[in-house]
Amino acid sequence: MFKKLSKLLVIFSIILSLSLSLIACGDGDGDGGSNQPLPEYVNLQAYTKGIHDFTNTDSDTEWLVKDGKTDYVLYVPAVQSEKIKTAIQEFQLLFFDATGINIDYVLDTTPAVENGKYISLGENALFESIYVEDDFEGYDANKHITKSEFDKANLKEDGVRILTKGKTVYLLGGLLDTGVVNAVYTFMNLHFNYEYFYRNCITIDKDVTDEKLKIFNVKDVPDIDRRCHNVAWYSKTYDIARNADLNTGLELADIVNRGSRSRLTGSQSADFLPAYDIEGYKASTHAYIHNVQEYFPNSNNENSTLYVNYEKYFHDEYKPEGYIELDPFAPSRYNELLAAKYGADDNGDGIPDSWVANYGDGDSINAYEEHGYAMVNSETVTHGSSADWWHGVTPCHTGHGNANSYEAMKKRVTEVIMLALRRNPVAEYPNRRTMLFSIEDAGTPCSCDACTVYKDRYGAVTAAINRFLNDVVRSYVRPWMQKPENAEYRRDDFVLSYFCYSASKGVPVCTDETYRQEFENEIVCDPNVGVYIAGISGLINNSHMHDAVCQYEIDYLNKWDEICDNMMIWGYSINANAAIYFTDSLTTYSSEFYQQLANNGVYFMFNESQDIGEEATCWQNWSSYYQSKLMWDTTLETGPLFDAFFDAMYLDASDTMKEIYTRMRVHRQVIQDEFGIRNKSLQGTQIANEKFWPLGVLNDWYSLFQKALGEVEKYKSVDPKLYDWLYEHIELEMLTPAFISLHVQKDNLTPAVLQEYKNILYSVTDKFPNLDWKGSYSSNIRAFADSL
Repeated sequence: MFKKLSKLLVIFSIILSLSLSLIACGDGDGDGGSNQPLPEYVNLQAYTKGIHDFTNTDSDTEWLVKDGKTDYVLYVPAVQSEKIKTAIQEFQLLFFDATGINIDYVLDTTPAVENGKYISLGENALFESIYVEDDFEGYDANKHITKSEFDKANLKEDGVRILTKGKTVYLLGGLLDTGVVNAVYTFMNLHFNYEYFYRNCITIDKDVTDEKLKIFNVKDVPDIDRRCHNVAWYSKTYDIARNADLNTGLELADIVNRGSRSRLTGSQSADFLPAYDIEGYKASTHAYIHNVQEYFPNSNNENSTLYVNYEKYFHDEYKPEGYIELDPFAPSRYNELLAAKYGADDNGDGIPDSWVANYGDGDSINAYEEHGYAMVNSETVTHGSSADWWHGVTPCHTGHGNANSYEAMKKRVTEVIMLALRRNPVAEYPNRRTMLFSIEDAGTPCSCDACTVYKDRYGAVTAAINRFLNDVVRSYVRPWMQKPENAEYRRDDFVLSYFCYSASKGVPVCTDETYRQEFENEIVCDPNVGVYIAGISGLINNSHMHDAVCQYEIDYLNKWDEICDNMMIWGYSINANAAIYFTDSLTTYSSEFYQQLANNGVYFMFNESQDIGEEATCWQNWSSYYQSKLMWDTTLETGPLFDAFFDAMYLDASDTMKEIYTRMRVHRQVIQDEFGIRNKSLQGTQIANEKFWPLGVLNDWYSLFQKALGEVEKYKSVDPKLYDWLYEHIELEMLTPAFISLHVQKDNLTPAVLQEYKNILYSVTDKFPNLDWKGSYSSNIRAFADSL
C-alpha cells in the first residue's frame, strides 16, 4: 500500500504543482490538489456587489515627503476613543517605518490653519467644519465633503473612506472608529505598499525620502460585516521592528493587537450578548454560545434567592406584560415559587417539564444519515442520558402545545434578553447586536405532537424554533426596546438567533398553500431573528466547492437566504479533534466559498481553528491570513495572497516552504481518496492513524524543513533578530511532522531521531509555553514529549 501511496504522491505532486503555478499567475482560486475531475455545477455565483474602490492619483504640486522631511501633521480629536488612539499610534509607527520621520499630531482644540497640511483622523473639528449637505450655496468641491461623499452608514461598521480635499487627507470610517484604524492601513498600503502577515512580519517600503501626496477617492467596505477568528493569538500584541526607536513616547503594545492589523472584528463575545442567570445575576462559560440552560431557572443555583438583583434590573416599568413577581423567600421555597411562576417541575431541576424536549425513545441525533455523511457523537440519546452533556437541555419550542406554558417560556426568555440589553448598553457595547438561544452539540429536537405538527407541515424542526423566536421579539423584546425610557438599550439591528445544525438543521419550506399565510407570518424569520448555521457538511468535510457534495450546501444556504435576512456561519478550518494534524482548509475556504456567503447576505463569520495558546501551528497562521483577507474582499484571488504571505514570512526559504505546503496538500488529498474518507466528516475521521502517515512521507517533509532552515542561516550574522523570527516561523510548522512522527510512528524511529523530534517540541514550547492545540489526542504538547 505504501508503494501505491508513494506513486500517487508523485502523480499528485505534478498535478498540484501545475495547479499552483496557475494560481500564482492569478488564474485560479487555490483549488489544486485533487485528482478528481471537477464536476459540473450550476449554483456558484460570482459576487458583484462589493465596494472596493481604491481610486488615487499623485498630486501635481503637493508632497507628502520631500527630501526626507514632511510638512504634514496629524489632526486628531481631543476626545479619543481607544480606536482613535490606535489609529494615531499605528499611523506614526508605520510612517516612521517607511520614512524614518516621527510625524507629529495636533488636537482639534487647536484651530486648523487655512491651507494647512494635515492628515485628518476621524470626525474631528476640521472635518466638521467642511462637512455639508449636497445643496449648499458656495459649495466648493475642492474643499467640502458632502453627505453623498461620506455617509458612514453605507460603510457599515468598519469600512474605509479616504478623501483628499485641498492639501488635507481625511481618513474616515464607518459606524465605529475601527474604520479609521482600517483607513490608516489602507493609506499606508497605497502610499508605501504596507501589508500585514503576522505579529512580527510586515512588508512596507523603506527609506522613502520623496513621495507625492495622493489625491484619494477611496471607499472600501467589507463584504462580510463581522469577521471573527478564534485563534488565541488574536489578542497577542506584536513586536514590529524598531518600536524602541520611536521618539513619540507611545506604548504601542498596550493597545494594538494582531486582530487590529488583520481587520478582524473580535471574538464572539465581542459580538454577542451573554445570557445571564437572572436569579444569580452571572454569566457562565457558555453564556454566549451553548446557552439555553442560562435562560432557564436552575434549582441548584447557589445564589437562588430570587430577589437579589430583581429590584435593580426589573422595575415595574421594564416588566413584560403579565410578568409574575416572586416573593423574596429563601431558597428552601425556590422550586415551589418557580412552579408557581412557570409551571410544574416534576424532576426538581427548576425547569418546567413542558419547556423540556420530549426526545422519544432512542431518537438518533445523527442529522447527516440522509446524506450518508459520517458524524462524530452519532450515538442515540434519551432524555437525561450521559450524552446530554454540557448545557444539554433542549427546549420544546411549543411548550408541548400548552398555550400557558408557551407564553410563560416566552416571558422567561424575554426576561433574560432584557437583562442582557440593560447590562450591555449600546454606547458601551456597540457591536453586541446578536443574542443566541442555542442548544448544545448533542441536543435532539422535541418529538412531542405539537412540534411534530410543525416538522411535518414545513419539513423541518426549525419551523417551530423560528416561530418561537419570532413570537419572543414581536410580543415582548421589540415593544420593550421601543419604549422611550429604554432608548439607551434599543438596538434596531438586534438579532435573536440560534444554532442551526446537527438535528436542528433543515430549512422550513411551505409546499401547501393552505398554510402559506401562516408560514409567511410565523415561520419566515422576523427582521430581528436570525440563524447561526454550523456544521453544514461541505464545511466540516473539508470538501472542495466544486465537489458534488457542496451543491447541497449551496442550495441549503440559498434556501435559508429566501426566508432569513440575518445569517451567520460557523466554519471549521481544522479537525477539532486533532488540530496539529494537517488540514487543507484552503480546499473549502476559497474565494468561491466566501463569494457564496456574501451573495447570501451573511453578516457574521466565525472560523473554528486552533484556539489554545499564544501561537498557532500547522499552517493556521497562513490560514488566518488568507481567510481574514477573503472575508473582507471575497473576490481576491488566492494565488497572489499565497505568494505574498510565503515570500514575506520565509524570505529566501519561500520556495521550499511553498513546496512543503504543496506536498502536505497533495498528501491530504491522497489519503482522502486512497482510504475513502473524501467528503467524510473532518471532525469524525480518526486521522491519527499510522496508515495515513507513512514514515517516508514524514521524513521527506522534515528534510525539506531542514533545507529551509539552511536557506535563512545567512541572516544569523547579518540580522540576528530577523533570523530569530524566520527560524520561529519555520520551526512552528516543523512541529507538525515532528509531532505526527512521534505520535503514530514512534516505534519506527531510531532513538536519535526520536530525541531530535522531541527537541523540536521542547524548543517550540520553550519559546511559547502556552502553545497547545484543541484535540483529544494529548492534553499538552510538552506533556506529550515528556511522556515518550
